[in-house]
Amino acid sequence: MERNYGEGETMVQYLQRVDENVRALEELDYTVDEKEIIYTALQGLDQAANEALLQYLHLEQQKWTKDEEGALE
Repeated sequence: MERNYGEGETMVQYLQRVDENVRALEELDYTVDEKEIIYTALQGLDQAANEALLQYLHLEQQKWTKDEEGALE
């Protein structure tokens, strides 16, 4: 069950893109106030991405457990 986050993106690709964007923002010349606004917004995105990742991992764990139980029968 692959979920797309952009044009054909998987969660891993999406998270890699977010990480690249954060690194690019760090290199730009912003004032301290502007950086605080950006980081606050990114923290919200990170939290949403983390929650989505935890949900995905939980579903995958359930799938693996179910597959293992089926293999044991």
